[in-house]
Amino acid sequence: MVSTYSLPSSILKDNPAANQALYTCPGGSTAGYAQCDGGTCFTSTIGKSFPGVGQLKNDEIMCSCPITQASASSAPFGFQFVGPYPCQQEAFKFCSQNVQNGSIIPVGAPPARGAI
Repeated sequence: MVSTYSLPSSILKDNPAANQALYTCPGGSTAGYAQCDGGTCFTSTIGKSFPGVGQLKNDEIMCSCPITQASASSAPFGFQFVGPYPCQQEAFKFCSQNVQNGSIIPVGAPPARGAI
């Protein structure tokens, strides 16, 4: 299967159970993020357990998303990612983190791409 991005209902203002927000990193941000639109997903992962994720449900699958390394030239307008709500200044650490093997990175997209 191939993943397509859809805006999580957990960030919609008309959702009474909303518990996440959309963060925008400024242009020139240098961190990496998972670009899951077009990521490869594996149906064989249904119900399996993964380190850092935990047990998947019987209606969930694991996807492998390529990492986009933001830079002034590749992300001149920054990028967006989903994080906790209410908003927390600490979440912006993902805008400039040094991504290495084993780093926890957010799922992101160029600004406004998720809404489109």
